[in-house]
Amino acid sequence: MASLDHPGVPMVLDWSMEPCGDFKRRYIVMQHVEGGTLEYIFDKFHSLVVEEVACLAAQVCSVLAVAHDKNLIHRDLKPSNLMVDRSGLVRVLDFGIAILTDPNITRLTRSSQASPGTTGYMAPEVRTLKTPGVEESDLYSLGCVMYEALGGPVFSGTSDEVTAAHLKETPEPIRVRNPTVPEKLGELIDQMLLKDPGERPSGAREVYGRLRSYLPRQDFRGRESFDLTRPFVDPWCPLPRSDGRSGGGRMPPQVIAKPQVTSSSVAAGLRAAQETWETGRTEDALMQAKQILQGAKDHLKIPSRVTRKAWLAYATMLRDSGSVPEAVAELRAMLEQSAPFVGEEDSHLGQAKKILRDIE
Repeated sequence: MASLDHPGVPMVLDWSMEPCGDFKRRYIVMQHVEGGTLEYIFDKFHSLVVEEVACLAAQVCSVLAVAHDKNLIHRDLKPSNLMVDRSGLVRVLDFGIAILTDPNITRLTRSSQASPGTTGYMAPEVRTLKTPGVEESDLYSLGCVMYEALGGPVFSGTSDEVTAAHLKETPEPIRVRNPTVPEKLGELIDQMLLKDPGERPSGAREVYGRLRSYLPRQDFRGRESFDLTRPFVDPWCPLPRSDGRSGGGRMPPQVIAKPQVTSSSVAAGLRAAQETWETGRTEDALMQAKQILQGAKDHLKIPSRVTRKAWLAYATMLRDSGSVPEAVAELRAMLEQSAPFVGEEDSHLGQAKKILRDIE
């Protein structure tokens, strides 16, 4: 934490040990920050406006960019670990369960928790212990915070219910919760909450770049380095990633290639097909739904939950358009091909069986 030279991280001033019976108590001396946590702000003001959330998230992304460059994953981003000081600057607190991902560096931070993090903000891959944490895990947690700031908690219920929902359920799109959220910002938040880390944004720099248009700023471009206008014009903008192999040269952030078809693109396509259907353009809607289903089968494969959802939507449209034999054929194929992967108790297969009973 002391190595993170960033105004968004409280300074570590010293550390020491003192006798405590037969043991020695270790402690850290840190900078005092006067302000309120985001949890306090939520309790007092309930929600934030779009510009406030963009400024909050941009500052956090600036911290994450520096931390991730040093192979440090926070793993516990949540409202109580984000403090806003009286000048509006955000501090990222509590690196107590952070982890170093560089295999060449001794891991100093350890946690007694089976699954590190906090229910309601923990990425699915960390909860299931598929990975101790990756950069995209922090982006998932930040996405949960942004979602909550604009539309309330992603999922509600008991701790076990919320945990299960984060593992298995697709969150309601943020723009359904809050229609005032701009479309592109809504797409960003929804993407940050995807179950597969590879389908989330490629890093904190990408998220910052996509937030830029919602930040209050002037239309001015200065020098990349040693630009005195930078803190005022483009505050908190993370510098390009340094390339240690070439002695400190500049290189653009690495971008993970995204598949053309993702869970979010299928969900968006189904919504568009439904809108087309509601306008009365039945044939166009059927064509859209068929293409979406085929793309899901090809790229996401049949075991994917969103593939079964697309299959069910297409069969339902066929039934409602009067093409009952075609609907029956699709539903039977869905049952036959999906059951070996997901079991007979799957909710989508249950809906398919009910429709078959009604129309056969």
